[in-house]
Amino acid sequence: MKVSLITITHNKAEGLRRTIASINAQRLQPGVEVEHIIVDGCSSDGTDAVLKEAEAQSIIIRREPVGVYDAINAGISAASGSIIGLLHGGDVFSDNSVIQDVVNAFSAIEAPDYVYGDIHYLTRKGRIGRLFQGRPASRETLLTGFQPPHPSLYITAKAQREVGLYSTDYRNAGDYEMILRIFFNDNLRGRYLARDMVAMEPGGLATRLSSRLWINNAERRKALRSMGFSVSWFTILRHYLYLFRIK
Repeated sequence: MKVSLITITHNKAEGLRRTIASINAQRLQPGVEVEHIIVDGCSSDGTDAVLKEAEAQSIIIRREPVGVYDAINAGISAASGSIIGLLHGGDVFSDNSVIQDVVNAFSAIEAPDYVYGDIHYLTRKGRIGRLFQGRPASRETLLTGFQPPHPSLYITAKAQREVGLYSTDYRNAGDYEMILRIFFNDNLRGRYLARDMVAMEPGGLATRLSSRLWINNAERRKALRSMGFSVSWFTILRHYLYLFRIK
């Protein structure tokens, strides 16, 4: 089974190096392989040297930075694996068995169309920070704006083709809109993996306070309305109740 792993990056040379090392350290059983696709937004910080080192074993795509979701779509379009997942530049796997555990889940008799789990955030000093669990995810919690951690999501290529590419109409919530399309597709079946999958690097637009309080919530409301759900601001803000319960 081939897993296409997409890494988007822009001016994160050392972070990208850590990400690549983490992928190379995965312990895989015979018959399992990783296709690593790196989408670089024309970085100017020395990333070229890292990409040159990786080009023998990775697919390298260089393109002008248009947006996060445009970059992810470029990676999906280049993917040839039966499973598609993400590991962004600077992020690393929580341990060396994540990919094999994902493959095992998709190899079950009643195989799911997508799986998701938990991640944890790293502090700015590189220490283990807050755990973000995917367990509360359901259609009910998604309607409040909650979503499982996007870096823990793996989906079959067949299911990805069915739901389509990421919408580029969002600044921060394109992943949430995609998860809505996946979870509310009656043809698809998901499975929660009760394990920590990714150590996520701090920072980024979506984690800034102004983005979290205004842009993210406005875009999540927009995504829900695009799916035909009429939601108020009060409904959207309810997802913080689920976040506060996560320890």
